[in-house]
Amino acid sequence: MPVIRLESNGEFVNEYLLEKGRSLSIGRGEDNDIAIHGTAVSRHHAGIESEGDAFFLTDYQSRNGTFVNQQLVIFRRLSHGDIITIGNQNMVFSYREGEVQPEETVNEIFDMTMPIDTKDHRALLAKGVADMAAGGLKKQSKAVLAFISGGTGEVILEKEVIHIGKDPSSDIIVKGMMIGRVAAVIRKTPKGYSISPAEGLSKPKINYKVLRSETELNEFDVIDVGPVKLQFQFKKT
Repeated sequence: MPVIRLESNGEFVNEYLLEKGRSLSIGRGEDNDIAIHGTAVSRHHAGIESEGDAFFLTDYQSRNGTFVNQQLVIFRRLSHGDIITIGNQNMVFSYREGEVQPEETVNEIFDMTMPIDTKDHRALLAKGVADMAAGGLKKQSKAVLAFISGGTGEVILEKEVIHIGKDPSSDIIVKGMMIGRVAAVIRKTPKGYSISPAEGLSKPKINYKVLRSETELNEFDVIDVGPVKLQFQFKKT
């Protein structure tokens, strides 16, 4: 399994083993798997999750951005030697010597990065992403759920209510014994969109955390319902 090596000012701090099927959270809060202190670090800043043999980094709409190899990242597959920067801390993603590395076959549409040149440019890009996530372009956009896994393409949120579950009448059908006939419900609200858990033993997740009550959706939120993984996005019309 790969590891995350945490460094501060070039000095080794700690090493964290990444395991299949387990997520790893990064942020300022002590409830994170990797707790990083600093004013530039959000309480729940970013997370790493496995999908098959691969590992993916997702920024949780942090105020100052998450960077991989000096690129501002929203969602990205990690490769051996990638350097993750959050605040003034670096984390190196690497496989152990002799360990087989998975082939990179993920569609580039889900590799959302932006090149940067300077610290000033980095700050501007981070602000741009935060503004976009806050809905600066929503009036000119349509909301969609894009499949990351468990399906292909995207579902346009044209209806007031979207049902996700194993019922054949669901807008997004998810198979599985533990999945409820309606596992999750997405509703259009005056502010945007919200998601609520419904029924079933397998609980939906948002940004890798169990969804326990109605929650407002923000752009780039990752939704898990059983084997299906979706990302909430706005696309220009």
